[in-house]
Amino acid sequence: MAADASSGPSIWLSAGALMILGVGYSRVYFGVHYITDIAAGYLAGLFCISTAFLIIRDKRTAISGYRYISSYRN
Repeated sequence: MAADASSGPSIWLSAGALMILGVGYSRVYFGVHYITDIAAGYLAGLFCISTAFLIIRDKRTAISGYRYISSYRN
């Protein structure tokens, strides 16, 4: 049974999420960091990803709007 093409990104996202959680767990397990350090790192990462997503989304909206304006003829 072959997987369809739409399952590809979800597999990579799941693997990435598992790696992130695993590294966080291992840092606490080996006593390198406290759980609060890991939680703060996760929150900082979430903030960075959210900010980048909003910036990219706004730039795409501005670029697509610019295309419509630039196609206007005098």
